[in-house]
Amino acid sequence: MSTTNIDEEWNLWTTFVFLVNALMMVTPTLAYFAQINTIKKQKSSLGFSKKIPLLLLLSSILRIFFWFGKKFHWSLLGQAVFMTIMQVYMVKICIQYDPTIEKKKENSVFNYKNFWDWGYLSYYITFLITFTFSIHYLFAKFTYDNDFLVELIGSLSAMVEASFVLPQVFTNYSLKSTDSLSLIVVANWVFGDVVKTYFFFQTSAPIQLKLCGITQLGIDFVIIFQMCYYRGSSNNKSTIMDNTYIKDVEFNKEL
Repeated sequence: MSTTNIDEEWNLWTTFVFLVNALMMVTPTLAYFAQINTIKKQKSSLGFSKKIPLLLLLSSILRIFFWFGKKFHWSLLGQAVFMTIMQVYMVKICIQYDPTIEKKKENSVFNYKNFWDWGYLSYYITFLITFTFSIHYLFAKFTYDNDFLVELIGSLSAMVEASFVLPQVFTNYSLKSTDSLSLIVVANWVFGDVVKTYFFFQTSAPIQLKLCGITQLGIDFVIIFQMCYYRGSSNNKSTIMDNTYIKDVEFNKEL
């Protein structure tokens, strides 16, 4: 085989690998457009847990800082950046299609009971900026040469990411329905976590990310079980809204 043919094959393989990594970077975010479509179709975001964007935003921001301290594959850094942008947009959609939003506009940003349940997007952005600058301050003070801090941030990122689906598990259980959850999003979670976990083991990614992938797969199957169990449930969109309204009333009575 000539040197020219070898170079051409190498260039083709390099291009293929780059495209796979690029897909790895953007694919996890694309499925959320299906969830957005479901929310718009039902004209309500109450069946989708807003804690999912919170946990994904925290884990993505932490992963970005982790990358600067421990240079793992660039596609994972890009994935965190794209996920941050996507989840901010998800929060905007959740606010826009929340039928109880007028009541939430009265929630104080300084009351911990109202955390991440505010009526204005600016409150969420302010929190994220504050969180980001807090982590930046830690690294500015202790630098990225501090292995303990770097590993701690990496572990926190993995732990938060591994648990990001849990709020949806509790929301499904509370509403006894998965009607407001997009099947495409769930399929993306499962497929993405399988590919991601395989990728972690094949690229010698940090142990935190490997444990994160394994944990996420376990939680994914809990979601699948709920979708099968609650299939055909009598709960519909109005029932979901009624259940949420009742819970809000009970919560306000406790206050």
